[in-house]
Amino acid sequence: MGKAVDEIRLRSGFGQIRRRSVFLSEPIFPVLVKLADIFLITIASLSASLLYAGLMSDFPDGRSSQYMIQLISISIGFVFLFDKFGGYSLKKLRQPRGNLLSLVKAWTLINSIYFLAAFFLKSSDTYLRLWTVLWTIIALALMLCQRGFVYLFIKAYADSFFKRIVAVIGTPGDILKGVVEKLSNFSAEVTLIGVYCDDSQSNNLYSGTISDLVCVANQHQLDEIILAISIEDQDRIQAIMKKIKHLSANISLSIEYIETTFPCLALRRIGEVSTIEIVRRPLRHWGAIWKKLEDVLLVVVLLLLTGPLMGIIAILIRLDSPGPIFFVQERYGFNNRIIRVFKFRTMHVVAEDRTGATRTVKNDSRVTRVGRILRALSLDELPQIFNVLKGEMSFVGPRPHAVAMKIGDCFYHDAVAEYAQRHRVKPGIKGWAQINGLRGEVDTLAKGHARVEYDLDYIERCSLWLDLKILALTLPAVLSRQNAY
Repeated sequence: MGKAVDEIRLRSGFGQIRRRSVFLSEPIFPVLVKLADIFLITIASLSASLLYAGLMSDFPDGRSSQYMIQLISISIGFVFLFDKFGGYSLKKLRQPRGNLLSLVKAWTLINSIYFLAAFFLKSSDTYLRLWTVLWTIIALALMLCQRGFVYLFIKAYADSFFKRIVAVIGTPGDILKGVVEKLSNFSAEVTLIGVYCDDSQSNNLYSGTISDLVCVANQHQLDEIILAISIEDQDRIQAIMKKIKHLSANISLSIEYIETTFPCLALRRIGEVSTIEIVRRPLRHWGAIWKKLEDVLLVVVLLLLTGPLMGIIAILIRLDSPGPIFFVQERYGFNNRIIRVFKFRTMHVVAEDRTGATRTVKNDSRVTRVGRILRALSLDELPQIFNVLKGEMSFVGPRPHAVAMKIGDCFYHDAVAEYAQRHRVKPGIKGWAQINGLRGEVDTLAKGHARVEYDLDYIERCSLWLDLKILALTLPAVLSRQNAY
């Protein structure tokens, strides 16, 4: 097992792990290929019409709706049929010869079914045979060329976009050995970056300790963490989960040793490793895409709507008190990373606390006259649009807290055990906790727990509809001015 771990350590190559686009994740890419097929079939239809008109000098009028029905029916039928053949899976798309052959079979079959049905319905005479032949050949040729491009793209960028980045936690034994060997055999689909152990058991057989794994996860987006531990060792599993459950990754428990004892239905497979999912990463696949589109759309709209207002606010701040227009503070972002959050300056420069250790209280003497109005209406947060533009924040999510924020004499992240789990998603300009009245000073442990509970509830239920609800309730919450100072 030591040799296997050494090989993993040598080829892990953290520098090669790139930040991946949500549009090129494994479940999303096949959908893009499906849409591309429909687009190419449509282009083929237009090309066939132009060629027919050139060859025959005319194209009969009054048949547009009929050919549109044909186009839609065959497009949907082909995509459905080819999907049933498994032709859109990444595994098939990586095999050009087999995929091209399957594509020809599916295209031929769906056209045969359609025109056979037209023959029996006695409507085949209404179709232009030359146009139909041209369309069928052009569509097939375009899709075959597209498959060649897709194959070359996957071959060139598989490691960057499509491989799942996996880490394993375990102790030497048959369970860990089986998991490592199976994952290593699926190097085309999985990048195994290391095998980690409890901090107390560190030795040269491992890539590092759990503390090292947490550092790696904060720097690189992990997809999966597998616990290669006996399900009976619940105390150890719970101890490990306390250390890693705040990470933005799927966490699964291997059941390999159960499968070697008696057959069972695997709840989830990573490569060929059977696992039970313990923690699911929030905002995966389509959820991540909707979140990204939501942020991009709102950035564009709000920059257009609030640009003049931000200009006026900047002038008022400059006239009200000496100092910079913006206040920049280090706060916790996604995966516990430190980000620099922008706000309009609302305090006198000499009284600012950039660490966040000193709470803002009601009638705080540090707040300027303009700043008091900005804070009451939450207008001081408008510059955080630029944090969203940089990809560090979202419009909706747990509010980012200053790194030195305290509850009483304790740091917030030490006072509330589940605090770090807030950072499994990007922080937001507006959050579920604030909509529910938890704005302003956090002066008691009960308030601190309540905020975290709402934040974790949002993370568990996050969706486009919940975001729209929070955005709709933002204006009434701001106008209420409850705890805003």
